[in-house]
Formats: sequence, structure tokens, C-alpha cells
Amino acid sequence: MAPFRALLTLSLAFTLLLASTGAARAGEKLKVIVPDKESLQYLAFWVARGGGSFEREGIDVELVVAPPPQRGKAPLDGFLESGEVDAAVLPPATYLRMIAGKAPIVVVANLFRNDPYALVARPGVIASHKVPEAGTPRERLAALQGTTLAYPPAGYGRLKALLVSQQLDIDKDFKPTVLLARDLTAPFKEKSVEVAYLLSPHLEKAIASGEGVLVVNQAKSEVPELGNRQTNVLVVTRRVATERRAAVVAAVRAIAEAEKRIHAAQAEAVDALVKEFPTRERAELEAAVRLYEPGVPETPEVRAADLAPALALIPESVPKPELAGVDLAPFVASDIAVAASSADPGRPYRLIGFAFALAAIVISSILAVRRRRRRSAAT
Repeated sequence: MAPFRALLTLSLAFTLLLASTGAARAGEKLKVIVPDKESLQYLAFWVARGGGSFEREGIDVELVVAPPPQRGKAPLDGFLESGEVDAAVLPPATYLRMIAGKAPIVVVANLFRNDPYALVARPGVIASHKVPEAGTPRERLAALQGTTLAYPPAGYGRLKALLVSQQLDIDKDFKPTVLLARDLTAPFKEKSVEVAYLLSPHLEKAIASGEGVLVVNQAKSEVPELGNRQTNVLVVTRRVATERRAAVVAAVRAIAEAEKRIHAAQAEAVDALVKEFPTRERAELEAAVRLYEPGVPETPEVRAADLAPALALIPESVPKPELAGVDLAPFVASDIAVAASSADPGRPYRLIGFAFALAAIVISSILAVRRRRRRSAAT
């Protein structure tokens, strides 16, 4: 019996070896912090999570939502630096500030490449001002001259840049007014507001409800000067990037799968969001996928050269990080995305299947030999 036990032990050990080669361990936990659980501008991350992409790669994402900001402290301060979380989904204002402060992080995946803001107007205003649906951004915006344009304080700089790019002035050509946080959930509640500059989750709500009609979608990069930026990204700590590289590659591969799904199968992307956000209206999720799909990159590839241009996306009210003299290359792990794209996504599963099949064959052979011996002994 000893040879059989040895053979069985060897086959099981080989099975475990094959199952673990080149892949993250099944159910390996990755603790990820997000700034906001409601914002769908992090579309690729939510689709990867709700659509099971992380699970298929053997990654168990433990979600942490950042606490509300406190005076003198950013909402994500300290979480990555202390090792309290492994990774984070971050906007430019946060990850560039951390890089300027030489925090121990690396950018591993690009989640969004354009500006997630959009300009919407009341349906009646679209009709009365004869806004040309097929017109250029300049023609559509020019048609709205003289209207009351509401915007959140954080969006002022981007809105101003949008209008300037189209030879328009926010003060001379419009009647600007501020949308406070309490007003964003119903931007058109005040009858005087005719046009609003919105961001998720308020943007898709306005579109889905019919209160707003899309005029300019910056996620679509209709204004090239404001597009093709490394907007929202996934970062990990240096320790995780080094010590748990296989898990990071698997996570980036999951995001790559989600990005492909968003472009190729929007209905499936919506289904993934329904699982992730079961209390939200499906119409809102459908609107979000339509709005943000153009801003989702084809691949999660990241480049150091794309970091500095993202400075333009930081609100004017937020101090811009000083990147002069900072070597940006060490803060971008472009090799992770390359490894994720070159790896065979089905390889771990074929290895596991092969390993179990091999183990089954070995065990069946052992049992067959034992049965033959028993029959021989009985005769």
C-alpha cells in the first residue's frame, strides 16, 4: 500500500502546484478603497466587480468607502501609506498629490481617460433655443448663450475651460450660478436654472429622468483639448506591487476584461452594474454606460507621460500638486498592464482543470489496480 499512498500524495501535490502556477491564489483578498460608492465615473471598476471579473481572476475585492472629508484632511489620507488598504481607485487631485508627496504608491491601471463632466439642458430650453442636435460643440453651446448656467464649485475650472475652448466666456455669454451640494440631486428644481454642468451620480439621474438633455458630453472627448487624460486610476502600494505581483496582475486583467465588456456588450455591463447597485434604477445605470463608455480606455495601460496632463482636471479650489523635479516613472507600473494583457486569461482555469483531471486519472488507476489485486487474491 505504501507505493500507492506515495503516488497519491505525489499526484495531489502536483495538482496543487499546477493550480497555483502563474495565477493569484483563489479568493486572494485585495482591500480597495474608493472615494465614493455612488459615482459611476469609476465604471470599469464597478463592472469588473459586479460582473465577476475579479472573482474569475481569483481576486476577492474587499471594498472600503472613504469617510467624509474632515477639515484639513483629505478623505483618503493615510489609508494607503499606513497599509490599511492594498489599493485605491483615485481621481487626479488625489493620486497626483500623493505622488508629489512621494507616497509609496504606483499607478497600475487606467480606468477613465476623459473628463467625466457633461453639460445638460432642460428639454424646453433645447427646443426654444433651437440647439442643433447634430451641430458642433461650438454651435450647440452658442445656441445656449444668455441662459442661466448652474455648476458645482468643483466643476468651475473645467466648465470655464470647456467654454474658452469654444471661444465663449462664462460671465459674458451666460448667467452663471452655483449649484451647492444640497441642490445637485435636483439641479433643475429651481425654475431659473436652464442649463447644468453635472457629474455622476447626478448626471445620469438627470438624463434618465428626462429632466435634462445632453448638450456636450466631455467623456466622449468632443472637445479634444480636454480629452485623452489619465483621469481615474487604480493604484496599489509599492509593497503590494512587489510582494503580491500575481494578484495585482490578476486585478488589472479583470479591469481589462471589464473595459472590453463596456465597449463590446453594454447590456452585459448594465447587468453587472445592477448587481453592484441593486437599489438604483436600471434606467440610470443604462444612461451611465451610454454616457461614460466613450471615456473608458480600450486597455488599462498606464504611462508616466500621461500623469502631468491630468493636472488640468484638478478643481481650481484645490491646490495643484507641484510635480516639477519629481521623477514620475517610478510611480507608474506600466509593466503590470503589459503582463496582464499578455497573460492568457484562461490559463489558470485550464491548469486547474488539467490538474484535477490528472489527479482523477491517477486515483482511478490506483483504485482499479487495488480492485484487480483483490479479485486475484479472492481467486
